[in-house]
Amino acid sequence: MERYGAIGFNIGDKGYVGLGFNNNYQVQNNLWEFNPSGNGGMGSWTLKTAFHSGLRQWPFAAATEKGKAYIVLGLEYVNNVFEFPTDIWEYTPKHDE
Repeated sequence: MERYGAIGFNIGDKGYVGLGFNNNYQVQNNLWEFNPSGNGGMGSWTLKTAFHSGLRQWPFAAATEKGKAYIVLGLEYVNNVFEFPTDIWEYTPKHDE
């Protein structure tokens, strides 16, 4: 799961990586959760909900102590053109949304 121009943040004891683009320059909209105690202590990855606002790279993410993350800005890939979005996505792992 190679990723470039992606976001990364942690909430509680879990880590999250998503968006950005892969080694084939395909822009992504998915979010993955890493559980370090999963898989018998080896760690495990789980695919979470897709980012609702489309394909985005180089965004910013910040997590709060209240168990939420906010994803903002970046470049959005729409109709083979990069646009500069101004929306904010609030992600809550408890509800996976």
